[in-house]
Formats: sequence, C-alpha cells, structure tokens
Amino acid sequence: MENKNKFTPEQQEVINNRGNNLLISAAAGSGKTTVMIERIKDLIVKEHVPIENFLVVTFTKASSIDMKARLISKLSTEEPSPFLIEQIDNINTADVSNLHSFCARLLKSYFYEAGLDPTFVVLSDEETQALKEKALNILFEQEFDNSNEQFFTLLDVLQKNRSDKELRQCILKLHEFFNVIFNKEQWFNSCLKSLYNPNLNKNQACNIINGYVCARIEKLLKQVEQNMLLYNDLGLKDFVIYLQNMQTELCKIKLRNGFIKNAQNIFDIPSFSVPPKVDEAFAERRASLDAFRSFINKEIKNFQANFISNSEQTLVTELQTAKELAITLYNSAVKFGDLYSRLKKEKVGLDYNDLEQYTLKVLENPEILSMLKQKYKYVFVDEYQDINAVQEKIISLLSGENNRFMVGDIKQ
Repeated sequence: MENKNKFTPEQQEVINNRGNNLLISAAAGSGKTTVMIERIKDLIVKEHVPIENFLVVTFTKASSIDMKARLISKLSTEEPSPFLIEQIDNINTADVSNLHSFCARLLKSYFYEAGLDPTFVVLSDEETQALKEKALNILFEQEFDNSNEQFFTLLDVLQKNRSDKELRQCILKLHEFFNVIFNKEQWFNSCLKSLYNPNLNKNQACNIINGYVCARIEKLLKQVEQNMLLYNDLGLKDFVIYLQNMQTELCKIKLRNGFIKNAQNIFDIPSFSVPPKVDEAFAERRASLDAFRSFINKEIKNFQANFISNSEQTLVTELQTAKELAITLYNSAVKFGDLYSRLKKEKVGLDYNDLEQYTLKVLENPEILSMLKQKYKYVFVDEYQDINAVQEKIISLLSGENNRFMVGDIKQ
C-alpha cells in the first residue's frame, strides 16, 4: 500500500484523523503498522507530543524492538531540534513494548498496591511449563490418594491407550481459559444452567444440535429436489418416485418440531435401499443416484450420532452423567490452579497471566489510574486481533476519551 512514504488517500486520512478512537483492519503486509508509526511520528513532530505521553502496545518483544527502531529512523529524517533530539533519545526507555513487559514495569513500581514481593521475577516459558507439570503431578497424586471416584470416571472417559494425557490437556486448557475471563465460577454456573438443562427443548446445546441438523436437512432437500427435476426431464419417473419417498422422510425433520421430536424422527428414517433398476442406457444415471443414496444414508447416521438417542429419558440420563463429569473437570482445573499458584509463590514468580491480573488490581486504585490516564495522552495497539478480554480491559482502563488507535486483521 505504501511506496516511498507515499500513502493512499485512505491511509493519509487515518494518519491525520484526531479526536476519535480508531480501529484499522487490514491484511498482513498491507502497511497498517507503518501507518501507525507515521501517525506517532506526526504527533511528535507536528504537535510536539513527548514520547513519554504515548503507550504503544505490540504483540511481541521483537515487534516492540522493531517499532522503536523504525520510529527512531522516521524521526531522524526530520529537521532536528532540541525537542526532537530529546524524543529520539527517550524512545528506548519509552512505553513502547508488548503488554506483559508494560505490566511487569508497572508492577515493579506499584508492587505494594498488588500485594506483591518487590523481588518478584517473571517466569520463563520453560519455568512455567515445569511448574504446571509439577502441579498436575501433585493433583493426580492427591486424587488417587483420596480415591476420588468421580476423578477416576473422568479419567476413564478421556484416556486413550491407558494414558492420562488427554485429561491433563483438558485441565490445562480450562485453566488457560479461566485466565482470560473475569469470573470463572459465574461462567461455569451459566454453562451448567444453559447446557445441562434437563428440559431438552430449552437446552442450549440441544438447540444448537437441532438447528445444525435442520440446516443440513434443508440443504439435502434442495439436492433431492434438483435430482427430481433432472430425472423428471429425462423421463425416469421411477427415480422421481424414489426421490419423492426420500423427500417425505427427510421432511419429517423440521426446526419447529424441537429437539425431542426431531430426535425421535431422525431414528425413524430408514436406510434407503438401492434405486430401482432401469434400462442399460441409464446405468450411469442409476449409479449416480446410488452414490447420492449412500451419501444421504451416511448423513442420516451422522445426524443420529448428533442426537445420541431417540429416548428422552436416555438423553436426560446421559446429560446428567455429562454434567457430573463437567463439574469434576471444573473442580480439577480449580484445584490445579491453586497448586500452580502455590508453586509460583514459592519461587516468588509470576507468569504472564499473573502480570495481567495483578495489573488490573493496581488499576483499581483510582489515584494510580488517574495519574496513568493523564500521562498517556495517546494509546496505540498493534495486532489488536490477538488481544484477549483481560488485556482489553487493561488497555481500556488506561485509555482516555477518544485517544485509542488500534490496528489488526480481523480475519486472522
């Protein structure tokens, strides 16, 4: 998009726009980060905004280093002045970094507000991986020592080739998810209420399954109708009648029926037999219709697997079993989190999620938040599509009115 510092009219409008929060979405390599750097440069050069009044968040440490280098290069081409020289000198110590580096610096300054040991260290990926593995081992040992039957059942359901790897991964993934939401208990209770409701016609998961199957059935019916028109034009009336019978069976599945009725109907649909025989001249047409029949039969089997059973009582019983397993998995992830936190505390260490959570705690102090908001006149975020809910909360708190500029690719 950019050629020798020549910007398109749309890019130049973005660079010049003031007094608005802006979210710029464009594909990778389109020059959106270059536009962001140009906007920062203009604010420094043309409006004399000191670099210390910027908060610039990148996705990685490497990208922050690159951005600082590019910004220095840009500013160095401008007419030198004492102010500009000072800004160039200050860039390397400015708040141009990935979010976790920013959080670590903030917590070193306000450790007392977060209740942290001032000597805390940020754990490396290798260190956090080792501590997580140790926490998992302790958790499994405890559950085995306590003869937790529900835990054993969950392990039996998830294990493959007598390995506990699947359960370990599920616990880790759920723990990671807990770190990017604000209230895991509220979230889980909401899931229990909506996804494990014994009233199947009001159960959210059942409604999703019902909607999916009905949408697929509609597409299959359109294919049936297209084939009926084709064979009618060819004068193959036996094929048309064959497809009409198929159409009648498929039409029993309707969205307005609700989950329970469709669960019963889907198991009542018979496996469609081979098409009627025709003259040798239409043998290829018959082979094509037979392939379509096999496809339909396979789809019906898949739909039956989605509904599990045509018995409401069986479904409710299965749902209760699944609910108990979900509760056990949730409790296991919570226990794991407690063990992992204890191990980190022993090392006086924080992982990346801790940096975010403790930063939010510091920002709960209105005086500190007010001071930071006054400091950061402009907030820039690169690769915005990779920001999670907790990170978004931090950035939102630090932002003032209409001073955010975000770039990303929403398709990623």
